[in-house]
Amino acid sequence: ADERDELRRAHERFQTAFDAAPSGMALLDGSGSLLQTNHAWCEIFGYPAEELLGTTLPTLSHPEDVGSLREVDTQLRSGETNRMQIEQRFFRKDDTEWWAHLSVSAVRCENGNLSYFIAQAIDITQQREADAAQRKLDEHLRQIQKLESLGVMAGGIAHDFNNLLTSVIGYAELLRNELEPGSRSHDRANQIDKAARRGAALTHQMLAYAGGGRYVVQPLQLSEVVGG
Repeated sequence: ADERDELRRAHERFQTAFDAAPSGMALLDGSGSLLQTNHAWCEIFGYPAEELLGTTLPTLSHPEDVGSLREVDTQLRSGETNRMQIEQRFFRKDDTEWWAHLSVSAVRCENGNLSYFIAQAIDITQQREADAAQRKLDEHLRQIQKLESLGVMAGGIAHDFNNLLTSVIGYAELLRNELEPGSRSHDRANQIDKAARRGAALTHQMLAYAGGGRYVVQPLQLSEVVGG
């Protein structure tokens, strides 16, 4: 009688802890069918207890994650381990998709044979969404940093290239002064000077883009630009 009373009290303590657990808990038989679920399990899965009994985790799972559950089942049955943890998606009764941190433990008899499973599920949907948002923000910041680096590099190249073009413009001017106006060589020196000045204008735009210069807003004759 004393042993029966102690067994009864132990069962009551287990039942109380099982029902009051803040995370979802369930007992599954050796075939993987749900035998018992606590209130938290029903709440996060979105089903009443009577509709969950007899079902299996794969039937509640996202189709793409069924393979993960099968891997858990295979390893627990093989005896390689007595506990597995995964993160995967499930569907509630209203077809809402959610992420769970799922822990499944195998309970064995004294002879080592599988008796039943204990599963624990925690809803981590908000955590994963927050992590995804943080990763997106981090990627956005990395892109900004890349653009800033490109701006610095563009500014440095534009500055050095502008110095080179200044020399080209200066020597083109000296060469033009030494040539007879209207001659073919004088005209070529003019073209060198014009091309170098166009290049200098581009470097000024690059410096403005890099923050090392300024934009100039002024009227533009499109016909002259096309002609050039």
